Amino acid sequence: MSNAITALQSQVITDPPDILECDVAIIGSGMGGGTLAYALKDSGAKVLIIEQGDFLPVERENWSAEAVHAEGRYKNSAAWHDRTTGNDFVPGNYHYVGGSTKLYGATLPRFRECDFREIEHPDGTSPAWPFTYDELEPHYGEAERMFWVHSNKGEDPTDPWRSTDYPFPGVPHEGAMARLVDSARQQGLHPFAAPQSIDWRPGGPCVLCDTCDSFACMVDAKGDADVAAVRPALQSGNVQLLTNAEVNRLDTDAGGRTVTHARITHNGRNITVKAGRFVIACGAANTASLLLRSASSTHPNGLANTSDQVGRNYMAQ
Repeated sequence: MSNAITALQSQVITDPPDILECDVAIIGSGMGGGTLAYALKDSGAKVLIIEQGDFLPVERENWSAEAVHAEGRYKNSAAWHDRTTGNDFVPGNYHYVGGSTKLYGATLPRFRECDFREIEHPDGTSPAWPFTYDELEPHYGEAERMFWVHSNKGEDPTDPWRSTDYPFPGVPHEGAMARLVDSARQQGLHPFAAPQSIDWRPGGPCVLCDTCDSFACMVDAKGDADVAAVRPALQSGNVQLLTNAEVNRLDTDAGGRTVTHARITHNGRNITVKAGRFVIACGAANTASLLLRSASSTHPNGLANTSDQVGRNYMAQ
């Protein structure tokens, strides 16, 4: 365990009581849950982050292709079942503090303006979002500062409008890639520095290694949700973290309108978390699974599923 994590151990709950109470319970510590905890850290609310996994260990194998790819050392998701083939498989989902961002490629492009509008596809219509890019744009800027995003404004011709520049300049291309970029520009093309969430700031620990995408960062230079969001949130003293805690279901009040508590298995014990507000941020598939597992007499098809569409439209690239 790194020294940075050790310093935060007072905010990590290792022996919870049978009933834990808080103002806001956030299920999942990945990009969504971790960022929300960061946003709430100075609100005065008592925030609890609930994470199924633990901190990913810092070890030499973090940068070993053999350990990561051949041995699958950090794959810790339960197997999923493919009903079409009848086979089980272990997905590319990770249960660690920081979620799947611990092993992502640290590239953070903005959605384009058209992504928020109604889009026609061969298989049907993707409805418009309930808000527009223009409404979200200031928050993109805040997130880019928070996650140390490096890129150059105006290089990407498909980039949507922005009210602020990138907080840090793009990482220069090197070697064969630099020659390829020069050649592309001579042909009238527009190569650009991808927006990278890395700590390549002056004095930052990033060494521009070749073990970023699908690897954990041994030097905490990747802007993952653990390093850039959860740890700063814990430092506030208003946020606590419960690790190794699997949320089995959510229960509501008698009318079925308000989630009142979560039933959790923590290191083999059954505990309960009560909160004024619950936020489910455990990834697209696992969020849907939790909602469906939380079916009751008032919600026979699962929570938030009067449309019967929860879990039916998962898409991934």
